[in-house]
Amino acid sequence: FTANRTLRSGADAFDLEKLNDIKAKIIPPLLNFHGRTSRTARPAKMFCMCIRKLLEEYSVKDRIDEMAHGFEAEGELALALQYGQIHDEITELLDKAETILGQEPMTASEFAGMIENGAGEIRIGTIPPSIDALVVGDLTRTRLGDISHLFVMGMNDGRIPSAGSGSALFTQKERELLRTGFEIAPTVLENLYVQRYYLTLAFNKPSDQLYLTYPTLSVSGEQLSPSCILEDLDELIPGFSGSVKTVHNRDEDELWRESAFEMAASDLRRLVSGGEVSESAVLEYLANAEPDVLRLLMSGAFYTNSQSSLDKRVAMDLYGEVLHGSVSRYETYFMCPYRHFLNYGLRLEKRREYQVEATDLGTIYHDALERYSKRILEEGYSFRDISDDDSHRIIGECVNEAIENIGNDILSSSSRNEHFKKRIAQISSRTTDIIREHVKAGLFEPEEFEYSFNEKLSDDVVFKGKIDRIDIYDSGDIFVKIIDYKSGSKKFSIRDIYSGLQLQLVAYADSAVKEIRKKNPGRNVVPGGIYYYLVNDSYVKPDAVEGKNRMSGLTLAEDDIIHAMDTELASGDKSNIIPVTLTGSGISSRSIIADRCEFSNLIRFVSGRITQAGEAIKSGDINLSPYRENDSHNGCSFCDYKDICRFEPGQFGTDWRELEKDDNEIRETIYGGNEMD
Repeated sequence: FTANRTLRSGADAFDLEKLNDIKAKIIPPLLNFHGRTSRTARPAKMFCMCIRKLLEEYSVKDRIDEMAHGFEAEGELALALQYGQIHDEITELLDKAETILGQEPMTASEFAGMIENGAGEIRIGTIPPSIDALVVGDLTRTRLGDISHLFVMGMNDGRIPSAGSGSALFTQKERELLRTGFEIAPTVLENLYVQRYYLTLAFNKPSDQLYLTYPTLSVSGEQLSPSCILEDLDELIPGFSGSVKTVHNRDEDELWRESAFEMAASDLRRLVSGGEVSESAVLEYLANAEPDVLRLLMSGAFYTNSQSSLDKRVAMDLYGEVLHGSVSRYETYFMCPYRHFLNYGLRLEKRREYQVEATDLGTIYHDALERYSKRILEEGYSFRDISDDDSHRIIGECVNEAIENIGNDILSSSSRNEHFKKRIAQISSRTTDIIREHVKAGLFEPEEFEYSFNEKLSDDVVFKGKIDRIDIYDSGDIFVKIIDYKSGSKKFSIRDIYSGLQLQLVAYADSAVKEIRKKNPGRNVVPGGIYYYLVNDSYVKPDAVEGKNRMSGLTLAEDDIIHAMDTELASGDKSNIIPVTLTGSGISSRSIIADRCEFSNLIRFVSGRITQAGEAIKSGDINLSPYRENDSHNGCSFCDYKDICRFEPGQFGTDWRELEKDDNEIRETIYGGNEMD
């Protein structure tokens, strides 16, 4: 471009200068990308990193977001939603390629072909503004909009339009006279006009189909006439009478046959399972059943809902040679192996709805708190010295940024959600107030925020995670405190750890201790405590604040560490920060504590559980055996796949997987370093 200097006008000179500027922005990132990917063969993971770097240098996400906002401003909501998904889909594709291929050597052309095929399978969809719904109402009081099909039932004479009540204090003529001086209810004629008006509005609402139905006989068997409205429609719409269809009720024999079949199927199933039924009635029905019906009954009676294991080779093709994933993946396996298979193997996802989900709230809270923690340090503050006003200002800005960063406009799409947005800001502000109070009440100092890690447990099993906050206390030994923010009602449970349902917090502690140990070679680094901090909107009365914001978790059973966690805790008191109570003789037995050896055994136990899950997954285990603690705490409680697995406890060869051990046996196994089941 720069070689051609024979320009005829200032406009041309401006264009050339602009082109050179564009060239300077485009070419360097491409040259860098080419240099990083032009070798004969490189690990697939490296190609993924190079593509991410290129997208970042070109600010692709910002440009796509800008286009999406432009479409939204123009009223093109479908296009806005589609464009809003593009970057996330590409990122997910690269994540999958990195997870599955990892260090697999590939040429640039091989990797490009794989990415091209993967991108070709991406399907961008739009989320409807609201889920399909069925609304039942009446013609006058129900306000309807955006209807595809409308069913109007009871189109009989005297009902639609209604003839009105025959009992009245005044005759129609008297009402008309009274109207000159008083405000009275509408006359019968006026009521008819109003009803016709509402009918006209309703009939013009549906975009696809309008169905008008009426019975020909009453419950008592009397003949019923169709509404006069139907006659009016017949005159207005050519061929209207030809579209009328009569639907007859099924005869009693058909209804009896259907009911008898259902009863026979149920009784036969109970009979096979050893239950008590009327054998003679079942056998009599079977003796007279048609061959097709008999085959259905017998196949249902002996049906089993067991899931066979996957072949190891199939499992490796499905999950990859090295098993990657977050700790929650392995927790899902222990919750139910079949649920893990559907989620992480087949990657089935429930239909996304245009509404705020619990996961959205968790993402917003985590993002806002991460931004807040980093922002106060960038502005020269600390958790101990920042003022309330500055803290509230910063968290308010961070909440807005977190909501924008979530990638959709759900929270600004209605007045209710706008209120929801303000509520999130209030909860986040209150949370940061409490977090600051916790920090000021102890000697631990925040060290890391949203710390990401990858932990290799074996050649086959790798897990990753992101720790919300790591605090440290240096008193000769370096003590590490882990805090995981939760927007639900999570509580530390040694029983859930044993069952494999709560591995995350302990696994995080292990990785954090290793990271701090790397930064401080030669120093003794010890876990001092692991805690869940609940970010919730439960109202707490001012006179009942103490203890309501106590974290749930496990504390190292050493006096100086308990003091470092809560310097205000005195003998005979219960801490408002950690689940520890002091008595005159020391630490209360009601406290949730562990000594150094027990902490070490706990970490070793959790590592073993994750390895155990990884090996079972790679061996092809997809058994339909959900865990059960009680009716509200089991593998089916919040499962999205109930319609797929059709799990029925005690039926069709399936049942709950229940933990028989009591808490004392569990503690002895974990803290004592014994072999797990």
